[in-house]
Amino acid sequence: MSGRVPKARGFTLIEVLVSVFIVGMTLALFVTSSLLTRSADNSLQDSLALRIASDKLEELRLLGYDALPQSGAFSDARLSSLPSGSASLTVGTYNAGTKSATVTVSWVESATSTVSLTTLIGENGL
Repeated sequence: MSGRVPKARGFTLIEVLVSVFIVGMTLALFVTSSLLTRSADNSLQDSLALRIASDKLEELRLLGYDALPQSGAFSDARLSSLPSGSASLTVGTYNAGTKSATVTVSWVESATSTVSLTTLIGENGL
C-alpha cells in the first residue's frame, strides 16, 4: 500500500460559483426580454388607439359645427387590432357657439386601457 491519498471527486467552489453566475444571468436576461416585449406590445396598442382617436377628431373637425353627430359608439376597422377594442364619441355643449367632442378608445388585455382626446368645435370654424 502506498501513502497516496485518492483524489477527491466533485466540483470546486469556483466552478459552482461560475455556474450559478451563468444561470443567474441567463434568467435575468430572459425576464428582462419578456418585460420589454410586453412593454413594446402595450406601446403599440397605445399608439394605435391614439391614432384612431386622433383621426376621428380630425374627421369631426372637417364635418363642422352643424354636422356633428350625436354621442355614441362608432366603428373603425383598426379597432379589431385591439383586444376587445371599442370606441365612443361624446358631443356636448361647451358654451354658446362651441361644442366639445371627446373620443374615447378602450381595450382590455390584462386590465382596461383607455385613450381619450377632446377638442372644441365652434360655429365659426374654431
